[in-house]
Amino acid sequence: GAIASFSPTIPRMGDLAAEHDLVLVDVRGTGRSSAMTCPAPDDPARKLDPVPDLDALEACKDTLPLDPRSVTTEHAVADLEAVRGALGHERVALVGVSYGTRLALAYLRRHEDRVAAAVLDGVAPPQMVLFEDFAPDAEAALDGRLAACAGDPGCAAAFGDLRARFDRALGDLEAKPRTVRIEHPRTGEAVDVTATRPMVAALVRGLLYAADLVPLLPYTLDQTAAGDLEPLLAQGLVFADDVGDTMADATMLSVVCAEDVPFVDPARAADKARGTFLGTALVDLLIRVCERWPHGAVPGDVKAPVSSDVPVLLLSGQFDPATPPRWAETAATTLSNATQLVVRDAGHGTLTVGCVPDLAADFLADPAAFASRDTSCVEDAPPRPFFVDAGGPLP
Repeated sequence: GAIASFSPTIPRMGDLAAEHDLVLVDVRGTGRSSAMTCPAPDDPARKLDPVPDLDALEACKDTLPLDPRSVTTEHAVADLEAVRGALGHERVALVGVSYGTRLALAYLRRHEDRVAAAVLDGVAPPQMVLFEDFAPDAEAALDGRLAACAGDPGCAAAFGDLRARFDRALGDLEAKPRTVRIEHPRTGEAVDVTATRPMVAALVRGLLYAADLVPLLPYTLDQTAAGDLEPLLAQGLVFADDVGDTMADATMLSVVCAEDVPFVDPARAADKARGTFLGTALVDLLIRVCERWPHGAVPGDVKAPVSSDVPVLLLSGQFDPATPPRWAETAATTLSNATQLVVRDAGHGTLTVGCVPDLAADFLADPAAFASRDTSCVEDAPPRPFFVDAGGPLP
């Protein structure tokens, strides 16, 4: 939900928050708008397993506050238009992050005359088939982070040919999963985890989202390659708890099972995933889940590009594992008044990074004048130093 996600970040939004009234809308099925969430497993180890309990999901469907078939982006567009009308605004500026960018584009398709401008951060255009491209996009993000490590003398000296060793560790887990006892970093509880290749790969992809954990990534992968899975699994437990507290998982399933999975080509997905650390495990799993999950009808243009001349600012993180800059480029091909910025060293979500909030505020204040605005500050942030061991970076 937008209220829970954005409220804590408002103090970091600079001029964007200071100069505009922000209306946070929990879209249908999230936050205070009848959040659709299935109970988390009691066993912490189950939270790390990418394979859900399908029978538990089946039981969850009957407890939800909304019919999953009534939770699609098209429904959310209608809800957002109702909010605009109720507030009495003739036109609004849209700010969307991640899935919010897809909702904003869908709203722009239906109600272009109501949109003054839009800021889209981590762009997921309708042409993107969610999950089908997760493997190549995560691969590119990991390659980028490891290339940065190789370019850092301390990191390169500490970890050497890290990728080859990590790939061998994944192969070992594929051949023989391992049961590991770890200490939960928040509770101190002993947790037995059966680590598999899909689990470890999914955890690494998750860590690529978390910008605060990126400095630890080479060290964590090095420990994994050496056979010590505890650092990765412990970080995964924290990450799983945080996601579980905020993500309306049943809403996610309702949307992607209606709007993305029907468009997945398994052969094409396998071709895209060939040679990647993630493989097809996540997309194969989602296809299985969506076979049992009810989902609504979608309009015929659900995957069509959105064409508009409304001013749009497209923001991307350089190393975003989910919505990298190439997807903003795809969206821009039919947005004739779009400006694209790539934020150096950033991951998924840039709206509170460095100068970005002030740039977004300037864009919304005067989109026409923004073309002459110096935006080079998005390239200025120095990369954070990598940990070379558990003690931290080199001094």
